Amino acid sequence: GHDPKWMEERRQSIDMYVPDDFGTIQAAINASIDGDRILVSAGTYVENIDFLGKEIEVIGDPENPENVVIDGDQNGSVVVFRNDETRTSILSGFKLQNGTGTLYPEQEGLQGGGIFCKNASPTISHCNICNNHSDSKGGGVVVHNTSDPAFYNCEFSGNSSFYGGGILIAGWSNGYFDKCLFNGNHASYGGAIYAYTNGAVVTLSNCTITENEAENPGNIIFGNNNIRFNIENSIIRNNTPSEIYFEGGSNALISVSYS
Repeated sequence: GHDPKWMEERRQSIDMYVPDDFGTIQAAINASIDGDRILVSAGTYVENIDFLGKEIEVIGDPENPENVVIDGDQNGSVVVFRNDETRTSILSGFKLQNGTGTLYPEQEGLQGGGIFCKNASPTISHCNICNNHSDSKGGGVVVHNTSDPAFYNCEFSGNSSFYGGGILIAGWSNGYFDKCLFNGNHASYGGAIYAYTNGAVVTLSNCTITENEAENPGNIIFGNNNIRFNIENSIIRNNTPSEIYFEGGSNALISVSYS
């Protein structure tokens, strides 16, 4: 491991190892500075982590994310981004499970079982976000308050909430999804995706959205206000009771393209 005093004074970025240098992922994040990489060995880590606004890479096993599990233990969101993180804050190669969300605002219940993203635009790649639940919004992920996260090669499965089983996007936020799978998520409204954000751009590129369930019409729901929704080379099928639904009065602009 690294000498703690040196850790405090250093300026150059390093690789930090969990559990060799630090017993928990959060302990490594706490000690990290911008530019560090935190490399996490195979295993199950029962914790709820917060990136604390740091420009770091937290890397499990991008080839086999099932091997590196962060288990939220029904004790809040599994991962939190809420301090102006940018695309240089990277989470890659984890299975995120058993999260229950974060209170925001207090009166609206728990949101973002797997990932809670507020005022933040991180990069999430090769993660399986599965079997998370929040009682209010965003079973798998909630994206709030001018956030613009990017998801690459992620799987959203078995997540549930009232609004947005897989993901809910709100509050002037965007969402970019490339090579992502939404399968077997459940909600009252929007089994896979619920977006009701003002002027947002939501892009699904090379994605598959299948076998999600909702109690009400639409497994992808667009709420009010000028949403731009781009669907490129994606498959949306076998969702119950229907695929895409526009709520009343929405000026959604949807473009579907295949190349």
